[in-house]
Amino acid sequence: MSQFIELPSPHALDIVSDLKVAPTHQLIVTSWDNKVLLYDVSCAKAGKVDLQAVLESSETPLSLVFTGGSAFVGCLDGTINQIDQENMKLHPIYTPGPLGPDSDISNGINKICRVESDENALIASSFNGTFRVLDIRQHQEVSRTRVGSDAGVGAARPAKIFTMDSSRDVLTVGLSTNHIELYDLRNLTKPYERRELGLKYQIKDLKCLPDNQGFVVSTVDGRVSLECYDLSPETQAAKRFTFKCHRSHNKIDGVDEVYPVNSLALAQDGTLYTSGGDGAVCVWDCNKRKRIKMYPKFSESVAKIALQDDLLAVATSDDDFVRARRLSDPINTRVPSKVFVRVVE
Repeated sequence: MSQFIELPSPHALDIVSDLKVAPTHQLIVTSWDNKVLLYDVSCAKAGKVDLQAVLESSETPLSLVFTGGSAFVGCLDGTINQIDQENMKLHPIYTPGPLGPDSDISNGINKICRVESDENALIASSFNGTFRVLDIRQHQEVSRTRVGSDAGVGAARPAKIFTMDSSRDVLTVGLSTNHIELYDLRNLTKPYERRELGLKYQIKDLKCLPDNQGFVVSTVDGRVSLECYDLSPETQAAKRFTFKCHRSHNKIDGVDEVYPVNSLALAQDGTLYTSGGDGAVCVWDCNKRKRIKMYPKFSESVAKIALQDDLLAVATSDDDFVRARRLSDPINTRVPSKVFVRVVE
């Protein structure tokens, strides 16, 4: 399979909120219209992918994670569900406590991370600027941490968690203040380091490097920055760099059209994949600091990408709503979301 193949999906699928590919050859996609799609991609190399099930969530699913052979879904109301693979159902394993006004939004689970050293633990972040550690066996919260709670970060405006990822030893959290907080996974009560990235615009996605030496972060203004945990001048000079991408030059008016870098994925050898609002998926060699290839553009914004071994999954969604001038603008012409896979060389 040398080309992207489009997968079967429900009619008028809404905007894709997340997608993940499991080592067990399963692809899961969540969307804003409360759908959870389960695909069998074990025969993807032969060009055959089956839609196993379409599950309906009672609340909007926002985030996904695989750990310990199971899949978990974080929802807008703060609940976390485990996918019952045998009966094809969603079972709640965590529900937040008493909820106040608008807490169905502020408690929304926008990211879930696994803990490499403990397959029975999950780390879930919310829009309200907190992340919690959960014991999935006991179905209970172990601890809760509020980001930006000292050093003046978020004093003028409370910090929100936009994205996060975990490596072998470190939880890396990207905040609305364009700060990064680093936590030792053995002690998640407070960050051992807080740094400002120096990026002007909002963080969009973040992924930890497979060698556990740093992370990659993308922004809404078509930039990607490779950051190192080691702050020594030698390491920073040798490995840290920022580059522009997902831009095009308008020859008529002579200006650059800039698109958000929506999603990042990393191969085990450190090869970086980026996707953007321009409909492009690009592949980068971070050691040589150059682009290896750009796949033919999709007709819509590439909302999410995921990589597992040699299988690349792509979800496209119509993001015209972000450019609407008012909430009352009609969106009934929205193009349905689509899901694609291909084998990478």
